[in-house]
Amino acid sequence: MWCTLRSTTVWCLAAASVLVGSLVAEAKDAEYNTDSREYKLLLVSWRFYPDTPSAIETLWHDHLKALIDDALGMKDNIKHRYSRDFDVNQPRRRMIRFWDTVRPYQCALKNNGYNLRERVDLVDGRENDAGREVTLKLRDEDPARVANTDMESSGDHAKSTFEEDVVPVKGGNDELGYKVMFSSSVSQKLNGHSTLSTLRDIFDMYPKLDAHLKEDGAFLGPNESIGVVSGLSLLEEVYDGPSIDLGNVSADLSISVWYRRVEGPLTAPLIAELSFKLEKKGKEVNPNVLKRADALFSKLRTLTWISPDSETKTNFVYDYARFCQ
Repeated sequence: MWCTLRSTTVWCLAAASVLVGSLVAEAKDAEYNTDSREYKLLLVSWRFYPDTPSAIETLWHDHLKALIDDALGMKDNIKHRYSRDFDVNQPRRRMIRFWDTVRPYQCALKNNGYNLRERVDLVDGRENDAGREVTLKLRDEDPARVANTDMESSGDHAKSTFEEDVVPVKGGNDELGYKVMFSSSVSQKLNGHSTLSTLRDIFDMYPKLDAHLKEDGAFLGPNESIGVVSGLSLLEEVYDGPSIDLGNVSADLSISVWYRRVEGPLTAPLIAELSFKLEKKGKEVNPNVLKRADALFSKLRTLTWISPDSETKTNFVYDYARFCQ
């Protein structure tokens, strides 16, 4: 049984192994309160090449609008539940890198449920050192482990979040099912001149991580080397815009497209993802909100644009060069 947690309500998803049908929710008392819930689906990446903005407009106007109407119906029988279009002219652009230990103790972070992501803003196509940010994330199906792990940061203005993600997994007969993963993450600014080369650099930013790894059986010294996962420096373009009225909470829809950063014109994207996020923002979420969100998610997976692959973007990066093998 998987339980998705929103506000003061716990939502339990029962299945033998992988949830393939629609998401069924049952209200109970909850101990853990998440800040947001995000539904994620990989898209067929080749559809966004060679003209990503045009592909997004086609997906939105020719497919997603009608699908949202079909899944959620009209508000008050006369109004669409979506508003605004994707801003295809001004995507957020930044560089993405993941870091982990290298041989002989490869993937110590991933093997224990952690990942370390570096994100750098781009200004005029160049990395802006003032916009470097690093995020340590712990992800697990067990909300208790995530909630009770101290993700202390040494940064002065660190930002922490406790979230739940509805992510795809492969079930029997390769059917695409879904499960809920919980994550705690802490982001902080990284000095433009800082280097990442050993675990010590990570432990300095996240002082409790060393102890957590040892608790999990990973006894690694601070001088163990780290490197960029799969050697990938990725250009991320995030297209925002549409909002979906689900009741007393709205969901923000976005499309993320990742390219391998090389000199010259962009090549075909490596991966693309469609997601929509419900931000609690201190609100008590009406049960009908999650019912509508689940209905929309179930309908979205019928799109021909949805990839049959079940991995997350992070796992794709690790698998790209078989980094952990």
